[in-house]
Amino acid sequence: MKSEIVVEQFNIECINEILTGEAIRRYREHFNLSVDSEPLWFTIIYVDSGKYKSLHLVAQTLQLFNIWVDNLEKLHLHRRDIIGGLVHLRKRQYLWLEQQWKQADKDGNSRLDFDDVARLCCNLNINMPKSLLETKFKDGQLDFTDFQQFVKLINQRVELDKLFNSLAKEHGNTLTLREFKDFLVNIQKYALKEEECDNLYYKFCEKGHKEMNLEGFSYFLMSSDNAIFASEHTKIYQDMTQPLSHYFIDSSHNTYLIGNQLTSQSSVEGYIQTLQRGCRCVEIDCWDGPDGPIVTHGYTLTSKIMFQDVISTIRTYAFTASPYPLILSLEVHCSIDQQNQMASILRNTLGEHLVTNFISENETELPSPTDLLYKIILKIYMKFNTRNREKEVPKLSEEKGTKAKRKNIKSRVAQALSDLMAYFSTVKFKGFNNRRDILEKETKAKHKKTKLRVAQTLSDLMVYCSAVKFKGFDYHRGNPKYYQMCSFTDNASSKLIKSERDALIQHNTRQLTRIYPGGFRINSSNYEPHHQWMVGNQLVSLNWQNFDLGMQIDYAMFSVNGRCGYVLKPERLCNPKITYPTLPPQTLTIEIISAQHLPKLEDDFIDKIIDPFVEVELLIPGADAIKKRTSTISDNGFNPIWNETLKFTFNCNEMSLVFLRFVIWDHDIGNNDFIASYCIPITSLQFGYRYVPLNDLNGEQYLNTTLFIRSSLE
Repeated sequence: MKSEIVVEQFNIECINEILTGEAIRRYREHFNLSVDSEPLWFTIIYVDSGKYKSLHLVAQTLQLFNIWVDNLEKLHLHRRDIIGGLVHLRKRQYLWLEQQWKQADKDGNSRLDFDDVARLCCNLNINMPKSLLETKFKDGQLDFTDFQQFVKLINQRVELDKLFNSLAKEHGNTLTLREFKDFLVNIQKYALKEEECDNLYYKFCEKGHKEMNLEGFSYFLMSSDNAIFASEHTKIYQDMTQPLSHYFIDSSHNTYLIGNQLTSQSSVEGYIQTLQRGCRCVEIDCWDGPDGPIVTHGYTLTSKIMFQDVISTIRTYAFTASPYPLILSLEVHCSIDQQNQMASILRNTLGEHLVTNFISENETELPSPTDLLYKIILKIYMKFNTRNREKEVPKLSEEKGTKAKRKNIKSRVAQALSDLMAYFSTVKFKGFNNRRDILEKETKAKHKKTKLRVAQTLSDLMVYCSAVKFKGFDYHRGNPKYYQMCSFTDNASSKLIKSERDALIQHNTRQLTRIYPGGFRINSSNYEPHHQWMVGNQLVSLNWQNFDLGMQIDYAMFSVNGRCGYVLKPERLCNPKITYPTLPPQTLTIEIISAQHLPKLEDDFIDKIIDPFVEVELLIPGADAIKKRTSTISDNGFNPIWNETLKFTFNCNEMSLVFLRFVIWDHDIGNNDFIASYCIPITSLQFGYRYVPLNDLNGEQYLNTTLFIRSSLE
């Protein structure tokens, strides 16, 4: 029988990570391969159409393994350096040209004919008349040198010429050091020492020249030295010695899912990706499995993974992005026996990282992130239904598998409907007092039953995040146990914000509160987290598998403080007695100048060129978003120019919770198509002329796609 060879192709830019050693062990064990293959095994994690995929490879020799892994890692790091502006920008431009050339030169003869160039222009979203194209050719063909000149011609930046000419008044064709310093201080709002300004100027001067030309000035504007995001915020700069309750903590909901809430796959990749991006609270839903506890979304058709695999993955990646404490939010549906197995797995796998005791006997408040460096805290919520889950999960024979699977699906659907009734049950009204008595009896009965179902081995592992039911602020004020925490759906929390805002703020100064998406968000959509942060809710959990508006705000928020997953709350949310003076309204001015190299949408027709416009949103906690947009530029995604000014007048005391979001759309009849976006905290926004980096629908940054703007705040 012939073996089938499967060829898998993807762009090197899609690589997210290369795994080796201990990190690939679970894959080897899953495929039941010999331990001898482990030193030769490497796994490439890459993104394809927004989904994370794995390519598993085993080299024939250790020498080949080292060649593959070393070169792949160099290529991966090289791309990261290019995005971060760590290599010379000329090289970045040359690499882009080389990439476009190779894609256009289909037959590999190192020359482009008229049809090749016409197709290239279309792919680059350039609408160039045929008659104009024909004037750019020599003998009907272009070599690479001609191609570079051709791209330079169509890539001319009249808006940069205009800016440079407005600044270079002394000599006209060059920018003097004095003019450059004036630009940095008065327009870009830099606060640099004299020596720092000098070094920055000569860094972008031509070698052997004493003054900056247009090309050098253009490179400066594009460089990481002129980034839109404040460089000091990319490092850990906040006080990390305050109690945990004084921080916003980056949190994930249903971390194991990589799609919707009903039918998608459960995967350890969900934990890998969130932990690598700095997440400090992940969720694990635990159920009885035939061979030990499993992780899945109960009463749905989502797949299952072993609890042991999840904890092993967390142990490997827990502190790759941040040394500060990681919280595991466990929702436990397991029997006593499998709870004991869970406790054993947690202790044996996490070892000394697992917090099993209070740091001090005399504690009166939660410890700080610094106190808990490289520690893992458990938050355990025991959840049981009325039916008995103590029974062992039966193993299905192959003969009865299909029939049993059908029956199981029906049973799970019926149970899901039953569970929904728990939230929307219709009962006869018998008066409020009667209803209150019933609720108290149900609560006592449930509390009694839960006590009997919690394994002591697991209960012993709850230390700083002891999950309790919310019983009203009066009750919790009278029982101020700092290590207890409550959880609310986003809807329930929003109601509390409206009715008992001050009490919630006060509560959150000492105790942790977790907010999570309501069950109706079947497609893994998210709420807007800044409305929850404004009352001090710390663990505002989102569906990380969906890079929608909510996740974009979350990503922007936790980009500050070195992306360590902890951001210090505004002072008033740590001490409500502090009052702020009433501030006058502020005006944020955003000039949308131009965009560069907007991508062609995958499902567009071959000859379709996008019609872009820019929408800018100011996102203020507790208020509706303020949205403004530019006009539409027809048939130009390569270098559209708007030169339009948008003004936003607003008033907010908590400026660290205000966000600015840019979205570029392709205008279309009916529905506009999303092209790219970027979100940034106002407090991290660098003013003046800046390039805005842009992300795709999945949150991946485009390499050469940018928006050129000017901003100011008065």
